[in-house]
Amino acid sequence: MDAQNEFAKFKILLFVFVLFIASGIASCHELRYLAFGKSAQAQCQNTEVIRRRGRYGIVSHELRVRYAFDDGSLGSRKEEDYVSVEWSNTVQPGAPVAVQYIPGVPERSRLKGHNYAWLTIPFAVCTLALAGFSVYFWRDYKDHERRVRRSHAR
Repeated sequence: MDAQNEFAKFKILLFVFVLFIASGIASCHELRYLAFGKSAQAQCQNTEVIRRRGRYGIVSHELRVRYAFDDGSLGSRKEEDYVSVEWSNTVQPGAPVAVQYIPGVPERSRLKGHNYAWLTIPFAVCTLALAGFSVYFWRDYKDHERRVRRSHAR
């Protein structure tokens, strides 16, 4: 029973670690769009529903939106973004669509509103928890060092 308990703790720790890394990467991408991103009007060239088969035969559908817009440093850019099929009502071929992009960096654009800003919340929570555990560990370590010095002084 003790081995199962330790394995369960390990799985939870692994999940939190993966969540921390993934949300950290997503937070960095969001920060990059916040700091360097620009908005533009693009021309939607076409949309296509993509069917993907995942693990265990689970089928999911995504909408691939291809669009073109003008970037001052790279000229005309033709790029695509994968979004939920619910976007099919708002994105129509031939119609203008708002995009966000990183100037001068190819393949760094997305439809405006298609972001992962919600992943900054788990990153902030994990960072605060890590800071709290670090302070707790540091206080215990200093207390231990103080007791060791006191025992050697006798």
